Amino acid sequence: MGSRIHAGALVPVLLLTLLLAQSVRASEAVSKILDCMTENMPQSSSVQNIEFRSQGASDDFLEDDVRVLTATVYLSRIPDKQRRVLAYFHEPFEVRGARILLLEKASGNETYLYAPVFGDVRRLTGRHISSSVNGTDFSYEDLEQLYGLASGGALTRLEDSDLNGEKVYVLKSVSDAESDSRYQSITVFVDKRTCVAMKMELYGKGDRLRKVYTVDPESLRQVNGLWIPHKMLMQDAHKRTETELSVHKVEVDVPLPEEMFEPDRLKEFEAR
Repeated sequence: MGSRIHAGALVPVLLLTLLLAQSVRASEAVSKILDCMTENMPQSSSVQNIEFRSQGASDDFLEDDVRVLTATVYLSRIPDKQRRVLAYFHEPFEVRGARILLLEKASGNETYLYAPVFGDVRRLTGRHISSSVNGTDFSYEDLEQLYGLASGGALTRLEDSDLNGEKVYVLKSVSDAESDSRYQSITVFVDKRTCVAMKMELYGKGDRLRKVYTVDPESLRQVNGLWIPHKMLMQDAHKRTETELSVHKVEVDVPLPEEMFEPDRLKEFEAR
């Protein structure tokens, strides 16, 4: 029988907590890939200034509309090694001061949201996790995956392939039956040279392609010896919309106070 492992990147790369394949040989092969990906992450924390740029018709916007959001994202994995992510939105005006807190816990991840229009901190559960983050093509569930907090999934390693002229590992994760995830399966393409997940195909019920996430290979840069993508694209195959995610600044392993990741303090938190 396979054993469960938990691994997540601390850089903006979509990763899942994956189940090792049954054979010893397959387990060793998958472990080697995940170990390489784990080595390409900050030891304790990161701070990123990011920008979401969304385009395409939706319920609230016309096809030619471009929506731009900016945020600062803080990530910590100390002292218990469980990841915690806090996003503070700066622009546009209508979302200024909104905050999202993601907490990785053994009993199940928790997502909290504060927006000035609410006036209080709310915990998101069930179908709300699949909701769009401020009109972008990223859902709250996608953010969990983006920063390595997604859990569950039976893994199989597929045949290696080529992507953007580079050799890649190919992994497929299938959601647990009891999972609240909107995705039935996810296929991940991991660059062999940098150990960065360069592409992800997200499938819904009936193996219907829902979204495609890709990394611009020209945006890969080393920060403190870590390969970090600075430009990514999430495309919604159903809505025919897309959101480009750009990283404008990265700080690695900087001191972050523990209290900033407490739900009770989310309302008072201000970006530094």
